[in-house]
Amino acid sequence: MEAAKKGHVDAQGMLGIHYENGNGVAQDIEHAIKWHRQAPENGRLGSQWSLGCLYYEGKKIAKDIDAAIYWWAKAADMGDAVSTYELAGLYYRGEGLQQNFEKAFYYFSLASKEGMYRYHAHYNLGIMYERGEGAEHDSQKALEHFLVAAKFIPEAQYNVGNAFYTGDFVAQDYEQAVKFYTLAAEKGLREGQYGLARCFANGEGVERNLDRAAELSSKAALQGHKVAKAMIGLLYITGQGEEQNFDKAMKWILEAAQEGSYTAQLALGKLFSEGTLVTDKHQVEKDLEKAYAWFHLASSMAPEAIEKLNELENIMTKEQVESSKKMAATFCIKVTKL
Repeated sequence: MEAAKKGHVDAQGMLGIHYENGNGVAQDIEHAIKWHRQAPENGRLGSQWSLGCLYYEGKKIAKDIDAAIYWWAKAADMGDAVSTYELAGLYYRGEGLQQNFEKAFYYFSLASKEGMYRYHAHYNLGIMYERGEGAEHDSQKALEHFLVAAKFIPEAQYNVGNAFYTGDFVAQDYEQAVKFYTLAAEKGLREGQYGLARCFANGEGVERNLDRAAELSSKAALQGHKVAKAMIGLLYITGQGEEQNFDKAMKWILEAAQEGSYTAQLALGKLFSEGTLVTDKHQVEKDLEKAYAWFHLASSMAPEAIEKLNELENIMTKEQVESSKKMAATFCIKVTKL
């Protein structure tokens, strides 16, 4: 404290941090702001960033986005990469500033060169190249930024894995896909868990292992991944990787279908159109109208569903078809009793 009182800029900044977090002293936001304000006057950029964060987050003081912008912009002008990253985010989201993708791209580019958020900046640049926001769409440049960000960012790891899996703009390589999906899955990212589950289910880049596929898809499903819900549901039906369980199967498949998974919608369409024997004790009652409704929902994404619709239209009345379409439009499909 004595050093701070004597004008030692780093001591002033650290004292501000201690008061902000209650480290070694009673937490006191007013004192934190006092010392954070003094430090920037003496040139400490970190305190300018801290002040911006305090005003942005509204930590025991009134949230003030304009004050946050003032301190972050001041630090950014002096070369502070972290404050530059914060400004980029505000421009990207249009928060407190008019949305401007070009400025967001510019500030993310600066922030990507150094600072603790440089990998996050690379990830955001990858997203912007991928979407054509602030720069022309360029999948190759997007991948380059994702590869840098993949050192730490799980979403980037997933994106790189997906690029290798699909082979859309890089040579398809399932083993590389597994490598990056694994990194993302180990950090708990549901997309990474599902991507890896798919590889284990299909034996792509790794030896086929339905037990592992079930484990990973279950983790992703519990985090809300709709396609993973469809996968674990289908595994419960077949009894592969999971013990066959009709109730759990229908819970996951129905949930996924209602959330828009065409895989689940297609599966339900098949179950209802065929009157499938799901287990030794459970059979789905054949219901062409429900089958048509689910195929209708899946048809925008699944060509197979269109074929099924054509087949059903040859054996259903016009009234049944119209009834099914109305049913699909409102998701009013009751499957509690099959």
